[in-house]
Amino acid sequence: MELYREELMRVVRILIAESDIPRTCVQEITRKGGTVCAEIISSTYRRGLLNHPVPRSL
Repeated sequence: MELYREELMRVVRILIAESDIPRTCVQEITRKGGTVCAEIISSTYRRGLLNHPVPRSL
């Protein structure tokens, strides 16, 4: 996931500011495709940056 570290940090910064965001916004934030965004979202859970998954938002 080191490859997408910058994108992951963009998502985390927005999550800190907004407290939650729709999953669909991750593509807009990162400017990456759906598969990469799914990897980034999964990475936030694996790294403990998010406490629990919510179906349609982070």
